[in-house]
Amino acid sequence: LNYLRENDKDTIDSRISGFFYELKHKSEVKDALYQLGFKTYLEELDAANKEHENTRAERATQLSQRPKGSTLPLQRELQYIMSILFEQVDYFQHVYKDVDYSKLITSLNHTIATYTKLIKTRDTQRKHKKLKAEKDAQAALEGKNQIKKVEEKHSSAVADINAKEAVSTTGEKEKESSKQPVVTNGGMGEDKQEYGTLGKNARSQGRKSSN
Repeated sequence: LNYLRENDKDTIDSRISGFFYELKHKSEVKDALYQLGFKTYLEELDAANKEHENTRAERATQLSQRPKGSTLPLQRELQYIMSILFEQVDYFQHVYKDVDYSKLITSLNHTIATYTKLIKTRDTQRKHKKLKAEKDAQAALEGKNQIKKVEEKHSSAVADINAKEAVSTTGEKEKESSKQPVVTNGGMGEDKQEYGTLGKNARSQGRKSSN
């Protein structure tokens, strides 16, 4: 439980629950803490934690039963009733001067100040929550756009590589085709001429042999 307050609410609840779970199911941990003299403190902490859990459950139930939708009509009705109450108190102070209304006025002022502070706190929390949600949405959108840009760059790079490979392959094929021998008419003529010379030599040799 060291540095517990430096964590958020969910982490704090998780650590406290884990602590009491080990205290309940691991006798060696419980015995060690009791030997160190922490029994009274652990019992007080356990009682406070249970009370907190009950209060939070009750609060959650109240919130779930709260009317949904706009509370503006209810606010206006309450403001109207409160204005009537203040007018009556002010009126009776002048009518019944023998009655001391100071305690009532002090109590009302204290209640008004308490709930005014609570309302301002809730409004501030609501605004912060809204701003946080907007920032998170903006960050998520920017993240998607960044991923999209990276994917587009990747696709463009792959396309360029494929195009270069295609051009390189075409050039290699053209080089290979240019290296293959090409038979021309002139070449065929030279072959025929060579064959004609060999034929003449053969016939001349044959005549000499017959003579």
